[in-house]
Amino acid sequence: MSRLRIIDEIIELAPVVERLAQEIGRHSPELARQIRRAWPRVLCNAGESLHRMGRKTTNRLDDAMGEALETNCALRYGMACGFISDSERGAQVLDQVDKVTATLYKLAHRPKR
Repeated sequence: MSRLRIIDEIIELAPVVERLAQEIGRHSPELARQIRRAWPRVLCNAGESLHRMGRKTTNRLDDAMGEALETNCALRYGMACGFISDSERGAQVLDQVDKVTATLYKLAHRPKR
């Protein structure tokens, strides 16, 4: 997957992640704030990597991956605590966030040609 396509996927997931953050926020406002801070940083760091070279690209992609992992952990916590009413939908979103995280890792650590 190209870096441009991952940007599109992150943007497509934004409203879905936001809806889960709203639901979590009814029970844990702080956890919802953490999700709302982390997911936009996934996008911003991945976007910034498009205009970087060498290690700076890797660093931005690593930062984006870290924010995606933070989002994933916060969503998992919300699910474990029963803050998300539709656990099947929550699991689907977690799977999509996992795929974004894996793609960011592959982009950051692919062999140089």
